[in-house]
Order: sequence, then C-alpha cells, then structure tokens
Amino acid sequence: MIRVRKSKGKYAYLLESTMNEYIEQRKPCDTMKVGGNLDSKGYGIATPKGSALRTRQAL
Repeated sequence: MIRVRKSKGKYAYLLESTMNEYIEQRKPCDTMKVGGNLDSKGYGIATPKGSALRTRQAL
C-alpha cells in the first residue's frame, strides 16, 4: 500500500473488497475503489451432525 500511495498513480493494488473498504477509510484517506467488483463469492460453514452450533448458525 505504501508503494501505491507514493507512486502518484503509477501503481494499482488489487485486493478483496472488504479490505479495500477498510483501507480507503483509514487516514490519510487517499485511496479509492475504481470500477466494480471482479467477482463475488459466498461462504459456507460446516458443523458436525447434531452439533449445537448448527441451529445457532442456521439462516
């Protein structure tokens, strides 16, 4: 990120959207997202059968 900030537009940084949102809100607030997301992924959580966590995680 330091190299991108010091490059005056010569470098770009590709990163996961959540991390990008975090970084662009941090001082010195001199970065921004350009364009849309490249891809979208879902997440899954696995638990053993009968686990008490299963009902707590159900959506």
